[in-house]
Amino acid sequence: MKRRMRAGAHVLGTAAIAGLLLIAGCGADEEPRQGAPSGSSAAVRLPPYVIKWYLPGHPQADGRRVLDEMNRILRTKINATVDLTWIDEAHYADELEAVLASGAKADLVFLSYRKDDFAAHARAGELRDLTNLLSRYGSGIREQVPDYAWDAARVDGRLYGIVNVQLWTKKPAIRVSREMADMFDLQALNIRDLGDLTPFLDKAMSYEGAQKFGFRADASADYPSAYEAALGIESLGEGNPAVATEEDGRLRAVNLYGQPSYVRYLQLMHEWYDKGWIRKDAPTIVDDAADVAADRYIATPASDWSDDADSRYVIQPIAGPAKIGNESIGSSLTAIPQSSADPARALMLCNLLYSDPQLYSLMSYGIEGVHYNLVDGDYAEPIADSGYHADAGWRFGNPFRALPRAHREKAWLQAGPARNAEAPRSPLLGFHFDPSDVREELARCASVMGKHRAGLVTGAVDPDEALPALNRELRQAGIDRLIAEAQRQLDQWAASRA
Repeated sequence: MKRRMRAGAHVLGTAAIAGLLLIAGCGADEEPRQGAPSGSSAAVRLPPYVIKWYLPGHPQADGRRVLDEMNRILRTKINATVDLTWIDEAHYADELEAVLASGAKADLVFLSYRKDDFAAHARAGELRDLTNLLSRYGSGIREQVPDYAWDAARVDGRLYGIVNVQLWTKKPAIRVSREMADMFDLQALNIRDLGDLTPFLDKAMSYEGAQKFGFRADASADYPSAYEAALGIESLGEGNPAVATEEDGRLRAVNLYGQPSYVRYLQLMHEWYDKGWIRKDAPTIVDDAADVAADRYIATPASDWSDDADSRYVIQPIAGPAKIGNESIGSSLTAIPQSSADPARALMLCNLLYSDPQLYSLMSYGIEGVHYNLVDGDYAEPIADSGYHADAGWRFGNPFRALPRAHREKAWLQAGPARNAEAPRSPLLGFHFDPSDVREELARCASVMGKHRAGLVTGAVDPDEALPALNRELRQAGIDRLIAEAQRQLDQWAASRA
């Protein structure tokens, strides 16, 4: 997805920001005023502060009630309140871009490595280096995040993100309703790759007719984020046609559109589109959340992270587990923008979400008895139509220490840390491609990709016809120099790790 400014974003003017910084005084430093640590006794020595936080997701009807309960805890512990702004997922990257570029007040923001272009924001000087802040105020975070995971949040040797814990080794998969999986005997197909799903979709679409779509294809992404393992590649950044692969033990930079595995993926999407299994408006649709919620897709790209979370669905892996890398760990990071007037207090809030189970449960599930019920002592069962169902705990803490949402999820939560610890790690973990010397080439190539992406990834365009023209345009845009620079950096990285 290309980073672009969004005219409709709600931001504060620079004059307002200047006023905030003047009022905050030394709060703009890495210490809260009086340099007090967090805790009830220290909180009284800290001036009140409102922590502004941007997160992707839907605004919650009863969100104010939950915030009031959270703020009751925060006033006692760090004399702060939090003001959460949920931005619809489809527009989050654009609106966040506007907030960060403008310097509007923002104390915490969610960022992902690829979708939100985390490294680019860090290199643009929009994020704070958290090295000292984490050391001073992040003991609860440091206890729960393994040392190796911080490499994904470092750019050019500096730490710009707080790692949110989740399952980082995920198998590429498809999600299918259990009813349809049983009806058409999905398990009997012995699925080993995405193409093996074809007979199942054929039967399912014949049965459903026009009632459902066969496969969900996202026009904004070159491929589903969990599918890198199936494609045998690793992204070098959003909008970059140069990707990394490992050949004979050497890291190589290659053209995504020349990779046989990716070409086969695009051909499969076109085959399914021609059969009517991918919706005809897929190249232009921006937000299909309502169709997802209504189960209008027979098969949806997924990963196996939720295989124990919802008994209504079957999660069918299509490849082996991916190595832990920047994409998996960096898919959920929390950053502190330069415009934060009190970054220490922002870090304190993040630390509390790791160390205070009550606060984490409030933000994740809402208020017990109002938004969820506690079942059998340790299961959170959402109350239908309660007005609060954030369902986003992986975006701001450590779900492995959370209340499980259902009986089936507990096994997954318990197994997660061990599965992460045992998983292989990508040789690219911690590598962030630096486009400084090829910015013009990257911009031109990203423009070419943007022109062709939607039609190709949704199958509306025949790749056998479109790819030759696309690759000619990429060569004219400078992809060869881009790949050469990526290869130089990969070789340098590999030599430094030898």
